[in-house]
Amino acid sequence: MESHKKNIYVVGLNHDTAPLDIRGRVAFDNSGLVTAYQHLKASTGIGEAVILSTCNRTELYFCWPEPSAVVNWMSEFKGVSLEVLRAHLYVISNSDVLSHAAAVASGIKSMVLGETQIFGQMKAAYHYSEESNFVGRIIRKVFQSAFSLAKQVRTDTEIGKHSISTAAVSLKAVDRIFSDESKLSVLFVGAGEMIDLFGQHFSTRKFNRITFANRTSKRALELANKYGGDSINLADIGGILEAYDIVVSCTSSLVPIMGKGAFERALHIRKHRPMAVFDLAVPCDVEQGVGSLNDIFLFTIDDLGELVREGIGVRKAAVEAANKIILRGVRNFDDWTESDGLVQIVKMFRGHGSKIVEYELDKALLALRRGENPEQVLRNLSNALEQKFLDRPSRVLNKSRGDQRRLLSEALVRLFDLDS
Repeated sequence: MESHKKNIYVVGLNHDTAPLDIRGRVAFDNSGLVTAYQHLKASTGIGEAVILSTCNRTELYFCWPEPSAVVNWMSEFKGVSLEVLRAHLYVISNSDVLSHAAAVASGIKSMVLGETQIFGQMKAAYHYSEESNFVGRIIRKVFQSAFSLAKQVRTDTEIGKHSISTAAVSLKAVDRIFSDESKLSVLFVGAGEMIDLFGQHFSTRKFNRITFANRTSKRALELANKYGGDSINLADIGGILEAYDIVVSCTSSLVPIMGKGAFERALHIRKHRPMAVFDLAVPCDVEQGVGSLNDIFLFTIDDLGELVREGIGVRKAAVEAANKIILRGVRNFDDWTESDGLVQIVKMFRGHGSKIVEYELDKALLALRRGENPEQVLRNLSNALEQKFLDRPSRVLNKSRGDQRRLLSEALVRLFDLDS
């Protein structure tokens, strides 16, 4: 019966519940997910889970009797105290998990309403879990249902039409800081989805120069060719930072890769001409003190989210329409869960009966081989089967009291059609 004691949970935090520094401390890097899954199983026994980690949220979807095991594991694995973690965590259970997952995949719960990037990030997270053999029957159903509902939301509602990307908002910030974009140089640090998205938007402008820096030179060159720029090695940016007016950074580094000293030096060489720095990484790529420097305009992912919210009117009709689609999907999921649970119970009941019959039949055949009286062997077999099948239900019924006895009695009559 263990599988039927398990519940579905989401334990996580996001841009609404936790500040940027806390999100950075609990974020998971894709390259370390295999280790994380192995450690999770070794520490808790959990073998069915998906870890979703983006700039704005870290969530663990899993099946287990209760959620505290995962909360304790997150605290230990990430080196964050339970007190701090619990102050920012939310816990969602059972059918509400699908409702939450579908809303996240649809972009309803994003910092930027209707943004599309999260759908790909969730699919990638699911893929990593599959590769680690952590996708079981229930998690598979949750995520496949969430993906299906998210596609329906985007097809049947206008939720995506209300999306203003952080890249577009960043360009508006650039326009407020600088007067002539044709004289500006832009440095992109990193080569992931976010940098690709920003490169796509920034390449539509007439900047003087666009450069891509990455640990992997091949990927930086690919983006440079794609968006009409040049490429450098990540290790070289410290000595040329002063050449760029705009820096956009999003790497998977666990520690800042650009310090206050590097920007102080750059400003000195630039004779304090302003710089706009967009730090999209979680944890941050830019040292915290950089924002305090005069002539540095530092924007974190949370800052850009605020600018997005200021520039978008969230239309209730689109959100309400999306929620109705998700609600219908959740009802279907509840029906599946109930039906699936019944199927599993019937399987166990039949398996229980088969084991009893097999055991007693083997005993009877052995008795026949020993030459015992066939009629007596059959009577013994019949008595044994009667005892095994009827004795325990009778004892449970006799021990029950009140409403429980009434319900069990009614169930017994209906299951075996005793009143016909």
